[in-house]
Amino acid sequence: MPAQRDLAAIDNESPPFSAPLTPQRRSVRAGGDLKVFGRDNGSTVTRNTDPQTGATTGYTIDPDGPGIASPFTFGNQDFNFRSLRGTGVLRWEYRPGSTLYFVWTQEREGSNQFGDFNFNRDRSALFRDRPTNIFQIKGTYWIGR
Repeated sequence: MPAQRDLAAIDNESPPFSAPLTPQRRSVRAGGDLKVFGRDNGSTVTRNTDPQTGATTGYTIDPDGPGIASPFTFGNQDFNFRSLRGTGVLRWEYRPGSTLYFVWTQEREGSNQFGDFNFNRDRSALFRDRPTNIFQIKGTYWIGR
């Protein structure tokens, strides 16, 4: 079990590093950037491209530059995620203080590997996604005069 510490003592401690927490911008790809908070330790992010098409194939990250940590690579993470949720509520007060609620919720979601925004294509695909329908009934009854 970890030792308990006084919260007042924690508030008076300095952060584990001395660099101010100001955002630094690093270019990740055309039209986008990555905000990094903290100090720069020499880390690099390199975009890997296909020499024939020029398309992004992935990224190589060296977490500490010339340090001992080895670089790692991951594939292109471009994708589109679509989500739509709607809820309809019908409230019926059949007696003073007694109410019935009929609730219908529909959810649709999907994803594609496009990685760009095309409103017509994405809207059409959203309505082709299979919906999840949820129906609920809630009733309250006032017991009294």
